[in-house]
Amino acid sequence: MIKISALNEESSEESEEEDVPTITKEAQEQIAFTEYNKALVLLKENKQEDALNIFKDLLETELLDEVQKPEIPDGKSRPMLSLKYSCFKNIGAIQAILGNYDEAIENYWEAANLDDSDVTLWYRIGTLALKISNLELACSSFKQGLKCNANHWPCLDNMITALYAVPDYMNCLLYISMALERDPTYVKGLAFRDRIFKDIPCLEECYKLYNSDWQLDPPLYTQYDHLIGDKLIAEAKDISKKMGRSL
Repeated sequence: MIKISALNEESSEESEEEDVPTITKEAQEQIAFTEYNKALVLLKENKQEDALNIFKDLLETELLDEVQKPEIPDGKSRPMLSLKYSCFKNIGAIQAILGNYDEAIENYWEAANLDDSDVTLWYRIGTLALKISNLELACSSFKQGLKCNANHWPCLDNMITALYAVPDYMNCLLYISMALERDPTYVKGLAFRDRIFKDIPCLEECYKLYNSDWQLDPPLYTQYDHLIGDKLIAEAKDISKKMGRSL
């Protein structure tokens, strides 16, 4: 079986003189894809550690190490760039499963540096950032995700939680308004809005100044399930407490 070490072999005058067979770049790329697919099979078999080792080994090869994102997008197909991106993304997913959240975020971030257009990638970074109570990273990730896809509800929903936990109530209210425009019965939005205005009444007038479309929001005291609302508020407060903040 051809091993990953073959991906580090280079042709040289010395090797030609010694008549040592070399592997073409096309052949190296085929080997890389074969190894990558092997790792995917291992993932399906729940052999995360074995798959993880292959993904890491691939990233350490000269073939992928030299791959860089073009400074100016040109629309050209770059299989090795996609492969490198996928390796980082899969490593991030495995580390998340193993509970290594910091390492997961690090690898997801490397993937994002290669391709920042994947909304699900930003969503994953954001949710992991919430787990480790890195609210700044969570907010920036969900914001980036919404730039990729303004209709991505999971990013919007979690952005509201993160902003409430910061606490950044004004921006939280603005995102709540966006969510309620799409779903006037959105429990988290109604509950968080009520609690914010109850705890800080003066914010209601400030909010109206910041949001000229506030009249389009569902009216205050719109009915919702308060048990669910209180639970969601408690979850946001727990995240805030882990950051050493109080709401």
